[in-house]
Amino acid sequence: MMFVLVLTCYNSHRVMAQGPETPVPGADIKSIFDEKETANQFPSITGTELSPVERRVNPEQYYVGPNDYLVITTNILTFPAVVGFDNQLVLPRGLQPLDVDGLTLAEVSDTLENIFRNRTSEYGTVRVSLQKPRSIYVTVGGNIVVPGRYLLTSADRVTTAVDLANRVPEELASVDKQLLEISKQRVLGGNSQNSIGNVGLGSTSNGIIRRVIVRHADGSSSEADLIRYQAFGEDKDNPTLREGDQIIVEFPDLFAASISIVGAVNNPIVAIRYREEDNIPFLLNLAAGLREDAAPEQAYIVRIGATEEERIPVDLSDSGTIVSFLLAPGDQIIVPSREKLRIGKNGIVTIRGEVVIPQTYSIVPGETRLSQVIEKAGGFTPFASLNGSYIRRLEDPLALRPQRQILDPIAGITTSSLHLEDTLRYVADRQMQQNLVSADFVAIFKHGDRSKDVILQHGDEISIPREREQVYVSGRIKHPGWVTYVPGENYDYYIEKAGGYTKAAAPERVEIEKYGTGVWDGVDAAIEPGDHIYVPGKRDTPARTALEQAGTILFIISGAFGIVSSVINIISP
Repeated sequence: MMFVLVLTCYNSHRVMAQGPETPVPGADIKSIFDEKETANQFPSITGTELSPVERRVNPEQYYVGPNDYLVITTNILTFPAVVGFDNQLVLPRGLQPLDVDGLTLAEVSDTLENIFRNRTSEYGTVRVSLQKPRSIYVTVGGNIVVPGRYLLTSADRVTTAVDLANRVPEELASVDKQLLEISKQRVLGGNSQNSIGNVGLGSTSNGIIRRVIVRHADGSSSEADLIRYQAFGEDKDNPTLREGDQIIVEFPDLFAASISIVGAVNNPIVAIRYREEDNIPFLLNLAAGLREDAAPEQAYIVRIGATEEERIPVDLSDSGTIVSFLLAPGDQIIVPSREKLRIGKNGIVTIRGEVVIPQTYSIVPGETRLSQVIEKAGGFTPFASLNGSYIRRLEDPLALRPQRQILDPIAGITTSSLHLEDTLRYVADRQMQQNLVSADFVAIFKHGDRSKDVILQHGDEISIPREREQVYVSGRIKHPGWVTYVPGENYDYYIEKAGGYTKAAAPERVEIEKYGTGVWDGVDAAIEPGDHIYVPGKRDTPARTALEQAGTILFIISGAFGIVSSVINIISP
């Protein structure tokens, strides 16, 4: 069915009787319009619900199609028009219908202007305005939560379709909804920061919305880059949709190269997927620009070369240079803080716990020592535990290291001499001891060994816990728990106080965990307040293991007897 545009001052009966008139060059089209009758003949959008629009429609890229509600405006005349299902736009009486198939809104305007000017130049510039976009069906697939067919409008963009396909329908049963939510977390990642709609830009969604393929019903296709669209807002990176479009969201590539920008920017971007056309303004725009304290002229790029890392200075305030500066895979833009540069050699450390004045103190990084800060804090309180004290050095975001190809540290030690048990323990130790500063508080402050006095850095956190005056005993003992500390006593004393070993204990495997550092030490280590004595059990050995061992021994013995017999036979006359 086709919406026919009949723009005439005659009633419909007279039009049917007389048939189409031959157009007269130079005739006044306005004379054949009756505005009152026209207003009643054409559809109105008054009272109808209009669809939300992400941003204005670009006439150069919007393709006109069936059911689009248009308004055509000239210098002296304005009238509505609806595109038919056959893509025919019926024009005023005497003019041939215009086939708008494959035409953009701008091309329709240009074509109509030529048509009207062939009649008379009185009408001037012709403009075609989209008053209400048509409803369309599109399908969404690939790496999204709910693939399928969706009802949208021709003014919607790829972002809208991807956003809808990543939402869990409310009408689903609770069990199905939970499964879809799990799928959603897998697809989008847990990081809600840096997003377009519900489409995450975090590291767990690396590359998910960087590349989206849009296949059109006419056989052509286009490519959307939704992250680049967020950076520059260009329509080509997030085009409007057409009926029959198939949208395929690319699956992530865990081995794809990435780029980052950190430091004095409003929204640091870490490990976003790299594409060949990426330049510095791309990352700057994604990061929402520089902070007020940024030092753009001091910025630099850390680039991983074939054999070593390279530091490339770049002035972010030079717009001409950074536009033409294309990034390389793995590049990381580091933006220093002007405030940090102004402070120069100054820094701060924080001290907490059992000191007289626990607070933040200024230091000279690389020069101020631990004892000087303790002195500023008024010294230790009587309750301070020196053996339990520690220093944690926080990582500086400006010192972000380039992304490595091997993300799992265990993978990097597979060729080392470590056993399986060692690698498992390595993971636990790494979590517990991460970012610690090697410091022996007992040697420095109890024994006066100033050679071990630690040199502090900006951001260090010094923790002085309260003295426990107890030792904790656990494992295969009769009464595990805290035992009062007695100077000079060894682990046997505390195990006896805890009720002694159970039958399942393995006394030869006793370990001591040091208070504060969490380091496991042998039984010869001096017991200090807060230490933890752990008594393991005997190793469990499967029953068949003993049989296998016995079989192996018998095999070796029989083999030895065979060898001896052979030797005797050889040397015997």
